[in-house]
Amino acid sequence: MQQADLPHFLGIYEAWPDFMNGIHGLPLLSSGVRLWASTLGSPASYGCIILDLAAAEDLYNWADPGVVVEINP
Repeated sequence: MQQADLPHFLGIYEAWPDFMNGIHGLPLLSSGVRLWASTLGSPASYGCIILDLAAAEDLYNWADPGVVVEINP
């Protein structure tokens, strides 16, 4: 399995040891492929909330450590 870059990652919870779910931009594989670009707004990841790159950057820059983010389905 290729390692993916998770731009602007904000951890939410540890799903299991050494595996953190969170909010981040579209993952980028080492091959240059962006995962799930055509599925934003639909269930597609392994538990994370995937945002377009601009929204992920905005949230990352806004959210101070410890800020409460409410997630609604």
